[in-house]
Formats: sequence, structure tokens, C-alpha cells
Amino acid sequence: MNVSLVLHKKNGSKKILPIRSKAAILGRRNDCDLCIPLQVVSRRHCQLSLESNTLKVRDLKSSNG
Repeated sequence: MNVSLVLHKKNGSKKILPIRSKAAILGRRNDCDLCIPLQVVSRRHCQLSLESNTLKVRDLKSSNG
């Protein structure tokens, strides 16, 4: 299964970020698999994992919910 995170910008454009591994950490930190440099995103925000064709999202106790 191919999985991508799609970021929609206020100006109507979008950015597609493919997730290439079975587990990816999203956050603001540079060492995250997907770095999203926005203040509403925690340094280590969540983990996306692909298991049996199901995408799971796990909160990493982010302060931003």
C-alpha cells in the first residue's frame, strides 16, 4: 500500500509527503522522518505505522494534541 501525507496550504496549494517506511515519526525536530516546521506541531508529534494494510496513528504525548 502506498501512503502519503498531504499538507494543504492556505493559498490552495498542497505538498505531498510520501511515507516510505512501515513506521514514521512526524514532528518539528530535524531528526523526525517527516519534519513539519509549524508551531502547532510538537517536536515529536506522532507516529504513523502501516500494519496489515491499516494506517495507525499513535500520539507521542505531544503537547499540541
